[in-house]
Amino acid sequence: MLDSFLCWLKDWQVLASGLMAVTAAIFAIRFSRKQLNYQQEEAKQVLRRRMRASRALLSNDLDSFIEYLKECYTIAAEIRKGEKKVSTPRDPRLPARIRIPRLPERVLTNLQTLIEHLDNDYKNDADILIQMASIYQEQNARFRDVLAHTNDSMGARDDEENFKDIGRNAVLLYTLIDSIFPFARHEQEHISLNFSEKAAANSFHVLESELPNNLRLGVPDDELCAYMVGYVTQAAKYRFPDYTTESSRPVSL
Repeated sequence: MLDSFLCWLKDWQVLASGLMAVTAAIFAIRFSRKQLNYQQEEAKQVLRRRMRASRALLSNDLDSFIEYLKECYTIAAEIRKGEKKVSTPRDPRLPARIRIPRLPERVLTNLQTLIEHLDNDYKNDADILIQMASIYQEQNARFRDVLAHTNDSMGARDDEENFKDIGRNAVLLYTLIDSIFPFARHEQEHISLNFSEKAAANSFHVLESELPNNLRLGVPDDELCAYMVGYVTQAAKYRFPDYTTESSRPVSL
């Protein structure tokens, strides 16, 4: 029988070699796939750990955003009251220039890191955080521009207009950040935007309530509140097309 088997093997050695090669290849492919799946899963685990670590910093960074907005709004209120004038380098007779509030550098750095580590399951959240950074940059640029030209117009724009110009962006950004806090605190898995009239009005009232007594409105100003609410709800439609909310008073962006 052994002689017969050896004769058969000799006759079919090419086929046998092929079968052995195929079998070895199958095992090699399966092993490679296992290794690849393991490496992919390991990479996902690393990304998740980095995402959780970055997300853990978000709540504190949002607190820094809020403190920054309070400072901006306080300066806006001083302009509203006529108590804040901005000097220019060419006219030393005017008061010292206003110190423009700044976010700690770590805030935007941490935000960038978090956005980079959010995977596809958090794409919408990443888009919202990117939009938040964009709104902040525009708010800060507009804030600087208004302060730099408060005195240049020689009364062409009154204090109330300047207040609205920089105050409304603070209210918009505050409302957005307030929507992000539950995500930052792990109370929600994803960011749920809320630009309702109630949310916008609450942001306006919170910023007003944080002002020193001498800068607060003497009586509730429903018209000013409606203006702020209208601006926020309209800006939300522009910034977040998929989000819709009714506005009581449309305003130009």
